[in-house]
Amino acid sequence: MRKMARRSRPVARPWGLVAAAAAGVALLVSPPGLGEEGAGASPPGPRKTPRPEELLPQPAPGEPGGAAGGATTPEAVSGGAPEGGAVARGAAGGEETSGDLLLPGGHHVTEEIRKAVERALDYLKGMQNGDGSFGQQHQVASTALCGLAFMAGGSLPRRGKYGDQVWRAMEYLVAQQAPSGYICEGGASGIGAASRIHGHGYATLFLSQVYGMDKQIRVRVRNKEVGLASVIREAVLLASGCQTEKGGWNYEPGGQYDENSTTVCVLQGLRAARDAGILVDRGVIQRADQYLHESAEKVQWKTKAGEAKEGFTFKYSLQMGGGGHSSFALVAGSVASLQAAGKADDPCLRGGLEFLYDFYTDKMEARPGGDGFERFFFYSHFYTAQAFYHADDPRMWNGYYPKAAREFLTQRRGDYWEDPMAGKAFGTAVAALILQIPYGYLPLFQK
Repeated sequence: MRKMARRSRPVARPWGLVAAAAAGVALLVSPPGLGEEGAGASPPGPRKTPRPEELLPQPAPGEPGGAAGGATTPEAVSGGAPEGGAVARGAAGGEETSGDLLLPGGHHVTEEIRKAVERALDYLKGMQNGDGSFGQQHQVASTALCGLAFMAGGSLPRRGKYGDQVWRAMEYLVAQQAPSGYICEGGASGIGAASRIHGHGYATLFLSQVYGMDKQIRVRVRNKEVGLASVIREAVLLASGCQTEKGGWNYEPGGQYDENSTTVCVLQGLRAARDAGILVDRGVIQRADQYLHESAEKVQWKTKAGEAKEGFTFKYSLQMGGGGHSSFALVAGSVASLQAAGKADDPCLRGGLEFLYDFYTDKMEARPGGDGFERFFFYSHFYTAQAFYHADDPRMWNGYYPKAAREFLTQRRGDYWEDPMAGKAFGTAVAALILQIPYGYLPLFQK
């Protein structure tokens, strides 16, 4: 296979950010635009005994709080407010809002959100099974997402508050890999298991996020020590080898049936592996991108303000002759996948984003039927959050996060969330993961 070409628009991957958080290294932000007191000031030095909850990721140039953006204060990120309470300053107005935290992107993570996330992660910690998995159904998919949720708070395998949980989740997923490279429940073949190839994609994503931050990790499975890189390579080869002729993926390895949601899950795992340094056949990525473009279908709608607009939705399957229903969930997954190609001017990407935004913020005069949002609530949010966070237009994330946070807090059942099909571990992991996006620890959510 040939070496991968760079994306047309490189995406920064500061892999050391979570590693620094897990190790307890203070990451402090210079506040050049914080007002008269902060103007031109040098960044403060690290504390002698830094606490993980004091960490704040350094925003990139051009982001609010970065070299070309507004100001961000080095306040607490996770585990509660610093002594004396968190105080954040607005990037534009300079006002102080006690109890809230202004993070990269200019969005407030309230004390209520912080506590909900902390309780959710503790809940997940307590429900981890003896073999390292999470949940009683769709365990591969749920375990991968739980691992990502812990990492989004700054933990790494055996490092950080939930380091043991991340390590055991990693061990479980590695143990589920069949000789073919397929990662799914059962290990021997995985065929017919609950998570199907969705789980393989999520597992590849999680393991790649770990490997990108620690390339020396080795795991003992069945009395044999293996490097994480070899596990991911085998997962990549399996996925590459079972891609359909049209560029998508079936529910299981093999066969020519394809489906949009499976394609999105596998493609994101492959891109994560590539970003972490694992060789991925460029042709596989290109064929998957082409699959999504061929799935795009132009649609028109009118806003409540009377504006006529058009954009794109994405078909359920190409193998069905280009037929099948579309849904909000399919659009979200397709858009998030197209964004990773780095082509911000892609008409399908931009049109898909416009559809998502007007749909989610209830700006459409009439929503299309069979939207698939309520039925696939957590799956939809997993990709919608990525799509809006990485969108060039800041109004999309600004319009999404506060509303999504309210929805999650309203739907919370005590310390957890529950997906009606995939269970408590899956729902809690997705909710906690999304609510922690502004922390900026997870490479998946680095701009």
